[in-house]
Amino acid sequence: MITGDFHTHGSLSHGHGSAMENARVAHEKGLKSIAITEHGMNILVGGLREREFALFKKEIAEAQAAYPDVRIYYGIEADIISPDGEIDIPERFKDEFEVVLLGMHYFVWGSKFMNVQRIVWRNFFRRFIKNRSKLREINTVALVNAVHRYRIDALSHLGTSMPDFDIVRVAKACEETDTCIEINNKHCSLSEEQLKYLATTNCKYLVGSDAHEPEKVGDVDEMLSKALNAGIDIKNILNAGGTYIPKRLRT
Repeated sequence: MITGDFHTHGSLSHGHGSAMENARVAHEKGLKSIAITEHGMNILVGGLREREFALFKKEIAEAQAAYPDVRIYYGIEADIISPDGEIDIPERFKDEFEVVLLGMHYFVWGSKFMNVQRIVWRNFFRRFIKNRSKLREINTVALVNAVHRYRIDALSHLGTSMPDFDIVRVAKACEETDTCIEINNKHCSLSEEQLKYLATTNCKYLVGSDAHEPEKVGDVDEMLSKALNAGIDIKNILNAGGTYIPKRLRT
Protein backbone atom coordinates (compact mmCIF):
# COMPACT_ATOMS: atom_id res chain seq x y z
CA MET A 1 0.00 0.00 0.00
CA ILE A 2 1.36 3.41 -0.94
CA THR A 3 0.74 6.59 1.02
CA GLY A 4 0.88 8.94 -1.96
CA ASP A 5 0.69 8.88 -5.75
CA PHE A 6 3.02 11.45 -7.26
CA HIS A 7 2.22 10.80 -10.92
CA THR A 8 -1.35 11.53 -12.00
CA HIS A 9 -2.78 13.54 -14.88
CA GLY A 10 -5.77 15.87 -15.00
CA SER A 11 -7.86 17.76 -17.51
CA LEU A 12 -5.11 20.21 -18.50
CA SER A 13 -2.93 17.37 -19.71
CA HIS A 14 -4.61 14.61 -21.68
CA GLY A 15 -6.06 12.98 -18.61
CA HIS A 16 -9.70 11.97 -18.71
CA GLY A 17 -10.56 13.42 -15.32
CA SER A 18 -9.98 16.51 -13.22
CA ALA A 19 -7.95 17.37 -10.15
CA MET A 20 -11.17 17.14 -8.15
CA GLU A 21 -11.91 13.64 -9.43
CA ASN A 22 -8.34 12.47 -8.82
CA ALA A 23 -8.55 13.83 -5.28
CA ARG A 24 -11.86 12.06 -4.69
CA VAL A 25 -10.40 8.70 -5.71
CA ALA A 26 -7.30 9.32 -3.58
CA HIS A 27 -9.57 10.09 -0.63
CA GLU A 28 -11.62 6.94 -1.21
CA LYS A 29 -8.46 4.80 -1.40
CA GLY A 30 -6.99 6.29 1.76
CA LEU A 31 -4.03 8.07 0.18
CA LYS A 32 -2.45 10.87 2.17
CA SER A 33 -1.16 12.78 -0.86
CA ILE A 34 -1.23 13.01 -4.63
CA ALA A 35 0.43 15.18 -7.23
CA ILE A 36 -1.31 16.39 -10.36
CA THR A 37 1.60 16.28 -12.79
CA GLU A 38 0.42 17.67 -16.09
CA HIS A 39 2.54 17.08 -19.16
CA GLY A 40 5.35 19.50 -20.00
CA MET A 41 4.81 22.95 -21.38
CA ASN A 42 6.42 22.18 -24.76
CA ILE A 43 4.29 19.14 -25.57
CA LEU A 44 2.53 19.83 -28.85
CA VAL A 45 -0.73 18.14 -27.81
CA GLY A 46 -1.86 17.63 -24.23
CA GLY A 47 0.68 19.77 -22.40
CA LEU A 48 0.13 22.46 -19.78
CA ARG A 49 0.16 25.90 -21.38
CA GLU A 50 1.49 29.03 -19.71
CA ARG A 51 -1.93 30.69 -20.00
CA GLU A 52 -3.47 27.75 -18.12
CA PHE A 53 -1.21 27.87 -15.08
CA ALA A 54 -3.52 30.08 -12.98
CA LEU A 55 -6.45 27.79 -13.79
CA PHE A 56 -4.32 24.78 -12.90
CA LYS A 57 -3.57 26.16 -9.43
CA LYS A 58 -7.21 27.18 -8.96
CA GLU A 59 -8.47 23.67 -9.74
CA ILE A 60 -6.02 22.15 -7.28
CA ALA A 61 -6.95 24.68 -4.59
CA GLU A 62 -10.62 23.78 -5.03
CA ALA A 63 -9.84 20.06 -4.82
CA GLN A 64 -7.72 20.67 -1.72
CA ALA A 65 -10.59 22.49 -0.04
CA ALA A 66 -12.96 19.63 -0.86
CA TYR A 67 -10.60 16.91 0.36
CA PRO A 68 -8.47 18.37 3.18
CA ASP A 69 -7.32 14.90 4.28
CA VAL A 70 -5.37 14.49 1.01
CA ARG A 71 -2.38 16.76 0.41
CA ILE A 72 -2.60 17.75 -3.26
CA TYR A 73 0.57 18.99 -4.95
CA TYR A 74 0.66 20.85 -8.23
CA GLY A 75 3.34 19.39 -10.42
CA ILE A 76 4.58 18.78 -13.91
CA GLU A 77 5.98 15.90 -15.89
CA ALA A 78 8.64 17.82 -17.76
CA ASP A 79 10.51 16.70 -20.88
CA ILE A 80 14.15 16.58 -21.86
CA ILE A 81 14.41 18.70 -25.00
CA SER A 82 18.13 18.77 -25.75
CA PRO A 83 21.21 16.52 -25.49
CA ASP A 84 22.62 18.73 -22.72
CA GLY A 85 19.66 17.96 -20.46
CA GLU A 86 17.59 21.11 -20.94
CA ILE A 87 13.95 20.66 -19.89
CA ASP A 88 10.73 22.30 -21.01
CA ILE A 89 9.95 24.46 -17.98
CA PRO A 90 10.28 28.14 -18.98
CA GLU A 91 12.57 30.22 -16.79
CA ARG A 92 9.73 32.19 -15.22
CA PHE A 93 8.01 28.97 -14.12
CA LYS A 94 11.10 27.16 -12.82
CA ASP A 95 10.13 27.67 -9.16
CA GLU A 96 6.36 27.44 -9.55
CA PHE A 97 5.83 23.69 -9.34
CA GLU A 98 5.83 21.71 -6.11
CA VAL A 99 6.61 18.37 -7.75
CA VAL A 100 8.76 17.94 -10.86
CA LEU A 101 9.00 14.64 -12.69
CA LEU A 102 11.23 14.32 -15.73
CA GLY A 103 10.92 12.08 -18.76
CA MET A 104 10.59 12.56 -22.47
CA HIS A 105 7.63 12.48 -24.84
CA TYR A 106 8.10 12.47 -28.58
CA PHE A 107 5.78 15.26 -29.69
CA VAL A 108 7.65 18.07 -28.01
CA TRP A 109 9.48 21.13 -29.28
CA GLY A 110 12.66 22.69 -27.93
CA SER A 111 14.63 25.90 -27.95
CA LYS A 112 16.50 24.80 -31.06
CA PHE A 113 15.35 22.57 -33.91
CA MET A 114 18.71 20.78 -34.03
CA ASN A 115 18.47 19.81 -30.36
CA VAL A 116 15.05 18.22 -30.85
CA GLN A 117 16.32 16.40 -33.91
CA ARG A 118 19.40 15.08 -32.10
CA ILE A 119 17.60 13.57 -29.12
CA VAL A 120 13.80 13.44 -29.55
CA TRP A 121 13.69 12.37 -33.19
CA ARG A 122 16.58 9.95 -32.79
CA ASN A 123 14.75 8.16 -30.01
CA PHE A 124 11.50 8.15 -31.96
CA PHE A 125 13.18 6.61 -35.02
CA ARG A 126 15.60 4.42 -33.06
CA ARG A 127 14.36 1.21 -34.70
CA PHE A 128 16.01 2.37 -37.91
CA ILE A 129 19.39 2.94 -36.23
CA LYS A 130 21.61 -0.14 -36.55
CA ASN A 131 24.22 0.86 -33.98
CA ARG A 132 22.57 2.65 -31.08
CA SER A 133 25.68 3.11 -28.94
CA LYS A 134 25.84 6.82 -29.82
CA LEU A 135 22.16 7.26 -28.94
CA ARG A 136 22.78 5.44 -25.66
CA GLU A 137 25.54 7.93 -24.82
CA ILE A 138 23.41 10.95 -25.83
CA ASN A 139 20.52 9.76 -23.65
CA THR A 140 22.77 8.97 -20.69
CA VAL A 141 24.49 12.37 -20.77
CA ALA A 142 21.14 14.18 -21.08
CA LEU A 143 19.66 12.35 -18.08
CA VAL A 144 22.76 12.81 -15.93
CA ASN A 145 23.03 16.51 -16.78
CA ALA A 146 19.34 17.12 -16.13
CA VAL A 147 19.28 15.69 -12.61
CA HIS A 148 22.40 17.69 -11.73
CA ARG A 149 21.05 20.88 -13.28
CA TYR A 150 17.46 20.91 -11.98
CA ARG A 151 15.58 19.98 -8.80
CA ILE A 152 13.91 16.82 -10.07
CA ASP A 153 11.85 14.65 -7.74
CA ALA A 154 11.91 11.59 -9.97
CA LEU A 155 12.79 10.35 -13.43
CA SER A 156 9.43 9.26 -14.80
CA HIS A 157 8.89 5.97 -16.68
CA LEU A 158 12.64 5.66 -17.17
CA GLY A 159 13.37 3.64 -20.29
CA THR A 160 10.06 4.17 -22.09
CA SER A 161 10.85 6.91 -24.61
CA MET A 162 14.62 6.70 -24.10
CA PRO A 163 15.24 2.93 -23.74
CA ASP A 164 18.92 3.17 -24.63
CA PHE A 165 20.81 4.50 -21.60
CA ASP A 166 23.45 3.44 -19.12
CA ILE A 167 21.59 2.37 -15.98
CA VAL A 168 24.82 2.43 -13.94
CA ARG A 169 25.65 6.07 -14.70
CA VAL A 170 22.07 7.26 -14.40
CA ALA A 171 21.62 5.49 -11.05
CA LYS A 172 24.86 7.06 -9.78
CA ALA A 173 23.64 10.54 -10.80
CA CYS A 174 20.35 9.92 -9.00
CA GLU A 175 22.22 8.88 -5.85
CA GLU A 176 24.39 12.01 -6.02
CA THR A 177 21.44 14.37 -6.46
CA ASP A 178 18.85 12.66 -4.24
CA THR A 179 16.65 12.12 -7.30
CA CYS A 180 14.20 9.24 -7.17
CA ILE A 181 13.67 6.78 -9.98
CA GLU A 182 10.00 6.27 -10.68
CA ILE A 183 8.67 2.73 -10.81
CA ASN A 184 5.85 3.39 -13.25
CA ASN A 185 2.84 1.10 -13.10
CA LYS A 186 1.42 2.12 -16.47
CA HIS A 187 4.48 1.63 -18.65
CA CYS A 188 6.46 -0.97 -16.64
CA SER A 189 9.50 0.05 -18.67
CA LEU A 190 12.31 -1.06 -16.34
CA SER A 191 13.38 -4.62 -17.04
CA GLU A 192 13.80 -7.26 -14.34
CA GLU A 193 17.56 -7.08 -14.92
CA GLN A 194 17.58 -3.30 -14.46
CA LEU A 195 15.47 -3.56 -11.30
CA LYS A 196 17.83 -6.18 -9.89
CA TYR A 197 20.79 -3.89 -10.58
CA LEU A 198 19.01 -0.93 -8.95
CA ALA A 199 18.42 -3.09 -5.87
CA THR A 200 22.21 -3.14 -5.36
CA THR A 201 22.44 0.67 -5.33
CA ASN A 202 21.49 3.34 -2.82
CA CYS A 203 18.86 4.82 -5.13
CA LYS A 204 15.48 5.93 -3.83
CA TYR A 205 12.18 5.36 -5.63
CA LEU A 206 8.64 6.60 -6.07
CA VAL A 207 6.11 4.12 -7.40
CA GLY A 208 3.50 5.92 -9.47
CA SER A 209 0.28 5.07 -11.25
CA ASP A 210 0.73 7.53 -14.14
CA ALA A 211 -3.06 7.65 -13.96
CA HIS A 212 -4.80 9.24 -16.94
CA GLU A 213 -8.20 8.23 -15.55
CA PRO A 214 -9.29 9.04 -11.98
CA GLU A 215 -10.08 5.43 -11.12
CA LYS A 216 -6.43 4.51 -11.80
CA VAL A 217 -5.08 6.85 -9.11
CA GLY A 218 -3.12 4.80 -6.60
CA ASP A 219 -3.05 1.65 -8.73
CA VAL A 220 0.56 0.51 -8.44
CA ASP A 221 0.35 -3.07 -7.20
CA GLU A 222 1.83 -4.70 -10.30
CA MET A 223 5.06 -2.74 -10.40
CA LEU A 224 5.38 -2.48 -6.63
CA SER A 225 5.32 -6.27 -6.48
CA LYS A 226 7.79 -6.54 -9.36
CA ALA A 227 10.20 -4.13 -7.66
CA LEU A 228 10.06 -5.96 -4.35
CA ASN A 229 10.55 -9.31 -6.06
CA ALA A 230 13.66 -7.89 -7.75
CA GLY A 231 15.13 -7.14 -4.34
CA ILE A 232 14.43 -3.42 -3.96
CA ASP A 233 14.08 -2.62 -0.26
CA ILE A 234 10.63 -1.22 0.50
CA LYS A 235 12.31 1.34 2.80
CA ASN A 236 13.84 2.88 -0.32
CA ILE A 237 10.43 3.31 -1.95
CA LEU A 238 9.67 6.63 -0.33
CA ASN A 239 5.90 6.65 -0.86
CA ALA A 240 5.40 3.08 0.37
CA GLY A 241 4.76 3.33 4.08
CA GLY A 242 6.47 6.67 4.65
CA THR A 243 5.51 10.19 3.63
CA TYR A 244 7.43 11.68 0.70
CA ILE A 245 8.17 15.42 0.92
CA PRO A 246 8.91 16.99 -2.51
CA LYS A 247 12.35 18.53 -2.88
CA ARG A 248 11.09 22.07 -3.33
CA LEU A 249 9.14 21.99 -0.06
CA ARG A 250 11.88 20.69 2.19
CA THR A 251 13.27 23.04 4.82
